[in-house]
Amino acid sequence: MVSWNAVRRGLLVAATVTAAVPAQADQKKIVVDGKFGQVVSESVSKPGAPDDLELGQEVRVDSLTSADPDWDGATITLYEQNLSYPSHGSYRSYGLVRTKSGDTAYLQLEGKWDIVMRDGQFEAAPFEGSGRVIGGTGKLEGLSGQVMVKGKVDSDRAGGYSVEIISP
Repeated sequence: MVSWNAVRRGLLVAATVTAAVPAQADQKKIVVDGKFGQVVSESVSKPGAPDDLELGQEVRVDSLTSADPDWDGATITLYEQNLSYPSHGSYRSYGLVRTKSGDTAYLQLEGKWDIVMRDGQFEAAPFEGSGRVIGGTGKLEGLSGQVMVKGKVDSDRAGGYSVEIISP
């Protein structure tokens, strides 16, 4: 079984995003691309049969880049819980985004991934999720909106994700 925690450790990011909602003229769309970073803490439990379930909890700090100068160079600390099965899994995450100027945004995400095997070997783990902005400080105080994330981990343990925030 290839677990989600094992798949994503030390990964690089490069992905595309599919918006869930088209941006309206009065909405702001923020896109950030991340790079999996340092795992601060991790706990994994393997209850095993009958489903080969693996429970994971992790805190990780990722680097973010964006064409939006207010978000470029930010970091996100992710507090994530995972349920991993041999062929798929799900996650629920809370993220604290810190911009270079010291402003913060708080995100809530949940999603799923599938494990793609070829000739008995791990090939990829595409993942996607959605959520919302649950708050902010400084220039991001009052920030709200929908959040979409999409990415893929591939066979050489490289891959990535992008996050899109649609803010009214």
